[in-house]
Amino acid sequence: MSLKSDTKWIKYERECSNSLWHIDWHEINDPRWKGLWITTYEDDSSRFIVGYGVYPTLTSRYLVEVLMKAISIYGKPEQILSDHATTFYAIQSDEREKGLTEFEKFFDNIRRR
Repeated sequence: MSLKSDTKWIKYERECSNSLWHIDWHEINDPRWKGLWITTYEDDSSRFIVGYGVYPTLTSRYLVEVLMKAISIYGKPEQILSDHATTFYAIQSDEREKGLTEFEKFFDNIRRR
């Protein structure tokens, strides 16, 4: 049995800066920062970190805070790529209040301008 994957990886690397930013949360493993999370916005072309923040919890409000700072310095990217975690997109369930996350509301407001 082979452990080698037959999955073909697709390389997402844009030619121009600000055409795509990646965003995600990562739990910091360093014991000095125990319990903290870092969120980063990374430019797909240059791999430059255009924005980041360190926080005690994962919330949509923090994503918008970091994004607004990054946009004020580097301008708006054409696209932003994230996973579908609950800090990015609202998941409807009986236990959760229905509605949009702060992250989704931010983009709705940009689209309406």
